[in-house]
Amino acid sequence: MNAMNIIHGINYAALAIAILYPVYVAPEQAFTLYYTGKPWERTWNCSAEKADAMCGMREDGMTWKQIAKAMGMKTANSAHSYYVHYRR
Repeated sequence: MNAMNIIHGINYAALAIAILYPVYVAPEQAFTLYYTGKPWERTWNCSAEKADAMCGMREDGMTWKQIAKAMGMKTANSAHSYYVHYRR
């Protein structure tokens, strides 16, 4: 067994985690999960005021993509995640 076989094995394991994990797992998170055996921890650096503003935008009919752009976030999924987290 050489080093390339080991590297490919790790890559396949991370791919399997990314596909089969019950919730969405990004490739980087799959590697973290493989190496540590623990799910990652999210840090919510969004204030309650910002979350309330996002809720208002959503109720006004804006799409997640528009909200993400207005709030300076990278993706619409980020805006939706914050919305769901603060609605709990």
